[in-house]
Amino acid sequence: MPSAATTGRLAVGCFVAAIGLQVVVGQLGPSVAVPPVSASLDGAAPADPYLVTALLAVALTLGAVGVGAALVALGRGWQPPVRRLLAGAALAVLVLLVGPPLGTADLGGYAAYGRMAVLGHDPYTTTPAQLSGDPVVDAAEPPWREIRSIYGPLATAEFHLAADLGGDSRAEVLRLLQITSGVAFVATGLLLDRLVARRSRQDPAAARRRAAVLWSANPLLLHQLVAGAHLDAQLALLVLGAVAVATGRYRRRVGGALVTGALLGLAGLVKATAAAPAAGLVVGQLLDGNSGRRARGRLAALLLAGGGVAAAGYLAVGGRTALVPTREASRMVSRGTPWRFVASGLERLVDQDVARSLVGLLALGVAVALAIAVFQALAPARERTGTDVGTDTDAGTGTAVGRVVASVLAATTAWLVVAPYALPWYDAVAWALLPLAMTAGCRTVPLRRLEMLLLVHTACLSGAYLPGRIVGLPDGLATAQDVVRGGAAPVVVLVVAIGLVRLGAGQGRHVPVVQMPTGQRSES
Repeated sequence: MPSAATTGRLAVGCFVAAIGLQVVVGQLGPSVAVPPVSASLDGAAPADPYLVTALLAVALTLGAVGVGAALVALGRGWQPPVRRLLAGAALAVLVLLVGPPLGTADLGGYAAYGRMAVLGHDPYTTTPAQLSGDPVVDAAEPPWREIRSIYGPLATAEFHLAADLGGDSRAEVLRLLQITSGVAFVATGLLLDRLVARRSRQDPAAARRRAAVLWSANPLLLHQLVAGAHLDAQLALLVLGAVAVATGRYRRRVGGALVTGALLGLAGLVKATAAAPAAGLVVGQLLDGNSGRRARGRLAALLLAGGGVAAAGYLAVGGRTALVPTREASRMVSRGTPWRFVASGLERLVDQDVARSLVGLLALGVAVALAIAVFQALAPARERTGTDVGTDTDAGTGTAVGRVVASVLAATTAWLVVAPYALPWYDAVAWALLPLAMTAGCRTVPLRRLEMLLLVHTACLSGAYLPGRIVGLPDGLATAQDVVRGGAAPVVVLVVAIGLVRLGAGQGRHVPVVQMPTGQRSES
């Protein structure tokens, strides 16, 4: 068996190679993975599609292997310098930002919606195809050319600002959007580093190393959130901030509840998928410490702040009109999930809209059951110290914090695994919460299993959605994509869901990641 140091060196080598191959793909120019970054490149001869897809497939495979190897090495005692991990991750972000966006067509849609807003058109009622001829609007590719914006008002404000600053230069607008996601990604990594360093009572350096591997240096996340510049980078930062406040120094104060709610409201103004972690946080608050008048006041403050911020944001951009595209998108079923088989069967019996609505309700029910199972596996057991759990006693505070984090992580993970429409970058919020769970008292073995299951889920969907753009593929690549996306991915997602059900199998109910020592109180 290789030593911890050898396994760690393997992980670092995989990380470097994964980022390097992505850089090579970007330097090949427009391709099935890289969109034209300027109008002058529209129609340019693309790079070889087989080469591009193969390079990205190898990059993502190496990235997944690297993360797995790094987690194993850390478990065996590997101790890489934290500063080197974070510096290497920052360098990877800079290198990817220098190159073009790759692996997605979404960024062109962001740019188009922003440009439409600058030109006075409502992206919630207008499609990019209706403004063809503009160099920035034409950055939108299928399917976004025919789709009204499904993103929240805060995301639209970001698009608007980037388009306003970038003018009619597609390259500048895309670059600004990439930088925004890159900054959000780095900020999340730094926030995680500070949080786990302050909250870990046994080995802060070990917690920081694991946080860096799970987020900052993770090549899969670097690909999706930095190279692909998906909004989930901003979403993860806001959700992490909300959970940090809800479990930190001011968690027992109304002011802390107001800040938590406001951050969740802002997250909802980025993407509707913020609903899952928001629901998990509210349930976590209900489970621990919300039985007295002050506790009910804090919960009310959280709900009012979150609802108020979200309502104000949507009212500012048209209210119900802005929600229509999101509601329509909620009925979509992606090919990489098992639900597409259920949807196909139901559509033979009832109208498509009815079938999709039924699938959504079924998925919600399964997600609730799965979230309960994951929570029961992760959450620290209730402790009794002579007073009710959830009061401001030391042991009670530690238990309550752990159960809140476990609730948010359980709700988030359950939904992203069983949602009818799932894409690899949606996993970002769960990855951001994992390091926080390490220092919140969540059970060690189930948490380690969850890390590996999430790695399999993200890696599988990342491979299934290669090469990224919806463009004409050669027959061989199209067939391979059908096999991986339509055949293998749904099976793997189902296996991951089963793994989540069995997350706590055979485990005791008392092993936390980090014990909260008696007489000390978490102050972060």
